[in-house]
Formats: sequence, C-alpha cells, structure tokens
Amino acid sequence: FSHSILPVIVGLLIYIVGRSGNFLFNQFLPTINRNEFFIHFPYWIKYNLPDALWLYSLLFSIFFIWGEKISGQFIFWLILAMLLCFLSEFSQLFHFIPGTFDWKDLLAYLIVVVYCCFHFKQNTQNHYKPINSKKYETT
Repeated sequence: FSHSILPVIVGLLIYIVGRSGNFLFNQFLPTINRNEFFIHFPYWIKYNLPDALWLYSLLFSIFFIWGEKISGQFIFWLILAMLLCFLSEFSQLFHFIPGTFDWKDLLAYLIVVVYCCFHFKQNTQNHYKPINSKKYETT
C-alpha cells in the first residue's frame, strides 16, 4: 500500500490543493471551491513531484506483481513503464499531446528510476540469500 497506492493519492492531492488552471481532474470536481484549499507549494513539489510519485507507484506495482523475481516479463514491463513516462514528456515538447515539457520532470523520472532499480537490486539480493542450513538442522 505505501509503495503503490499512497504515492498516487499524495500526487493527486498535490494536484487538487496545489495547482490551479485546467487539468483533467478539474472535470471531476466541479462543485469544490479549490481556492479555499489552495496551498502554495514550491515549484518542484507542485509540478514535478506528482509525476515522480506516479512513476514510483507504477514501478513498485510492477515489482510487487512479479514477486521480486527478475524475469523477462518483469524487465519488459519495467522498461515499458519508464519509456512511456519519458515519451510522454517528449511528446509534450513536440506538441503531440497537450502539456508543458519540463526538463525537471525528466530529472525527477531519472531519480525515481535510479532509486527503484537500486531498491529492487537490494531486495532481490537480500531475498535470495542462501539460508544457513546449520541454523535449521534438528538434532
């Protein structure tokens, strides 16, 4: 929960209380006066952190689905998720999709990818450490 659902909720809350203007989620909250709840976050929290949290959530969801096993399917979905994030940002640069291209989003994605890969590596190494058989021997 803390690695998959919570980051999405936090990212969504940042959008709701920290950003003004037109974005897709506004269409689902037409009755709320968001000015009453508006918080002035620093730029990177308001614009870069939600994207990074969503990628973090997606990568950890993939990690948990495959049960910490490094396989071809795991690698495929991991690369696809990262590729889609980077491609969506460059698609904004070339106006293929609406949005504002931001190099800081790419940096945030890169930080998340490096962190997740390091975390995956640490967990798989710890997960598959051989058990000391003498410890479990019965006499």
